[in-house]
Amino acid sequence: MSSSLQEKDWWTLFTHMSEAKLKKRHDEAVEKYPAKIGDQFYIQVYGTDFVQLSFDDTISDRLIVKVANWSRSRKKVEKIGISPSDSDVKELKYLLLGRASKFVDYCSKSKHPDAEEALWGVWDVFNVKWSKKSFIAPLFYDIWGWIQLELGKKGECQMPRTQRYERQLEEYCKVNKCTIIGKEYDSQINVRYLIKEEIDGKKI
Repeated sequence: MSSSLQEKDWWTLFTHMSEAKLKKRHDEAVEKYPAKIGDQFYIQVYGTDFVQLSFDDTISDRLIVKVANWSRSRKKVEKIGISPSDSDVKELKYLLLGRASKFVDYCSKSKHPDAEEALWGVWDVFNVKWSKKSFIAPLFYDIWGWIQLELGKKGECQMPRTQRYERQLEEYCKVNKCTIIGKEYDSQINVRYLIKEEIDGKKI
């Protein structure tokens, strides 16, 4: 056996071992569970608890009325400060968390008489400046930052911890040859990916 062939075999073995260890490390760090569609899965970083709310209403005219009423009620209260535990903050989360973009799209096309009021209410919190001071930024994320991110506000990005989770999930998908179908965020700086796996290089 030539030395070059021997070196190649050792390098192949080393590469295979490294990939196996890397895959094992990612598998241990990521939790996977089935989605509604049989060949799809959700993954999230192990130890994170993705908050998934259940909604009383689908995205409809009924939801427009509720968001419009929320908007009107905010105008009646003058607040000096703001907190994640404030009633208006919690109410909007219960109405729109995780689906703000879909709601705005539906509302902007609706001819419902409350549609404009609902959109103005959302725009009002969308337009609040997000301070990047280290002790304020995470707090604001839990107040109005989540909806600004959902609506793609220019110049804003996910919190550093969320970005770290995303890098880990993306590496998992790369190592395990998974296709990322979608990404979901909650109001607690957590993220989960909807993925589809591949077998022998082919999508399943």
